[in-house]
Amino acid sequence: MSEEFRNSFQFSSEHFSALPSELKDGDPDECINPDRWARRLSDFLCEQLPKHGWDVGEVFVEDWGHHIELKTELPVDVMVGCGNVGDESYLVFGMPNTPTVRKWLKKIDVSDVAIKLGDDLERIFETSELCHNVKRDVSTNLPV
Repeated sequence: MSEEFRNSFQFSSEHFSALPSELKDGDPDECINPDRWARRLSDFLCEQLPKHGWDVGEVFVEDWGHHIELKTELPVDVMVGCGNVGDESYLVFGMPNTPTVRKWLKKIDVSDVAIKLGDDLERIFETSELCHNVKRDVSTNLPV
């Protein structure tokens, strides 16, 4: 089993509440799971990540929250996932979160990217006045 990096965070904030379109009676494209939301948080991350050198790609709505694609030269997916775990509690995780990834029988070293992503996410949360009680290395089990 390979080593995992500490690329998951939980924090509290009153600034990333659900938009009306993300609630049960809202837009079906934004509301896959009416108890899960992350539009405001994903917008915040899409604004902050480029300040740390990341090229943000598409954002996808998932049943657990939002998937933010990060463009890199690596032949593997690099992404940030985010979602709520309560009314004012949020979980964010970066992938990859291991030093190597297997693709087509090859082992690809992604340790530099995984470490940078975790450290940059920590800097974003620790320096933002919008995020409180930041904890790193938390479980990434989003309730669905």
